[in-house]
Amino acid sequence: RAIAAYDGDTIVGTSATKPFELTVPGPVSVPVAGVTAVSVLPTHRRRGILTEMMRTELESAKRRGEIALVLYASEGLIYGRFGYGAATFAAEYAITRPGVQFASVERQEDEVRLVDTEEGRRRVPEIANRHACLQPGSIPRLQVDWNSWFDKAQRPSDGRSETFVVIHQDADGHDDGFLAYRSGPRGQWIWQPGTVEVSRLIALSDRAYAALWRYALRLDLVGEITAGSRPVQEPLRWLLADPRRLRTTGIYDALWVRLLDIPACLEGRRYFAEGSLTIQVNDAFYSANQGCYVLEITSGGAVCTRADADPDLALDVARLGSVYLGGVSFSELARGGLIEERRPGALLEADRMFLSPIAPWCTTHF
Repeated sequence: RAIAAYDGDTIVGTSATKPFELTVPGPVSVPVAGVTAVSVLPTHRRRGILTEMMRTELESAKRRGEIALVLYASEGLIYGRFGYGAATFAAEYAITRPGVQFASVERQEDEVRLVDTEEGRRRVPEIANRHACLQPGSIPRLQVDWNSWFDKAQRPSDGRSETFVVIHQDADGHDDGFLAYRSGPRGQWIWQPGTVEVSRLIALSDRAYAALWRYALRLDLVGEITAGSRPVQEPLRWLLADPRRLRTTGIYDALWVRLLDIPACLEGRRYFAEGSLTIQVNDAFYSANQGCYVLEITSGGAVCTRADADPDLALDVARLGSVYLGGVSFSELARGGLIEERRPGALLEADRMFLSPIAPWCTTHF
C-alpha cells in the first residue's frame, strides 16, 4: 500500500504501509498499519512533503479501520512530531564463549536438531508466529516475508556464513523454539577461534529457551557470540553461572506506536489492575484526538469515553503511544518532564494499571 509525492513526473517522496495485527497486553491483537519505505529526496527537503505523506497515511489507516500506526524510526527526532512514541526497546549482547558455565544442570532429554534451510522454511514460521501472538509488541509475519528472510539467510553475508537453523521440540515432539545463527571468520590460523552471530532465538517455553542458548554457547572454535534485537530483560543472564559473561553492548529504541483511535486502542488491550483515570491528550497533528478521556478498568474489561472533566494526567499523544504496550511507565516519563500529574497519586495508579507482566518486545522488522 504505497504512496508517492511527485514534482512533475518525478517521484520525490515515498511512503508505504502494511496491514498488521499488533499483539498488545492480554495477550490480544489489534489492527494497525505498519509504516515503512519512507523517503524524501535531498533536493526536496523542508517543503512539507513528509508531513503530507504522514497525514495521508494516518487518514488512510483511519478509513481502513486500523486503530494505530507503528514504525521503526530511522532518526529519533523525526516521528515524535507526528504523534509516534517509542514503545519497545532492544539490546545487543556479546558473550565470551570459552569457559562459559551454566548455573543449573542441563536436561539431557532435550531434543535439539540442526535442520537445512528448506526444512527451516517449513517449520520456523509457525513457531515464530505462535510466539508473536503471545508477545506484546510483536507482529506475526506473512509467509511471503518469511520466504524473503530465508532467501537472504541462504546467502553468506559480510564475511559470515549462510544461516544455520536449529529447532527444539518439547517432550511430545512438537516444535517449540528455534535458533538462527551465522558463523564469522576465524583468524589466520585454523585453531584461532571465530565468532557466531545469533540473528534469531525464539522460544515458546523456558526449557526451549535454555536448550537453544546452551547449544549456541557450546559451539566449538568460537571465541565470542553476539546477539542483536534482543529483549532488554534477557533471561540468559540468569542461566549463566557468571552473569557478567553477558555484556550489554547497546540499547536502542525499536517499535514506535502512534494511537489513532484512542478509545479503541485503550479498550483493545488488557489491564492487570482495576482503576479509573481521566487523561488529557494533546494531539497537535491530528486534532480529532485532542481532548479528555476517561478510562475505567473493572473485572469486566476496559471502557474508554470522552469526557469534559478535570484530568488526572496530561500528556502528548506520543507519550500515550510509549506507555501503551506496558514497557514504559507513566512515572518514568513524568520524571523526564513529559507527563503532568494533575491529581496526586495518579501516576502510580496509571503505572499499576498499564504495566504488562510480559515486557513488550518486537521480533518483526519491516
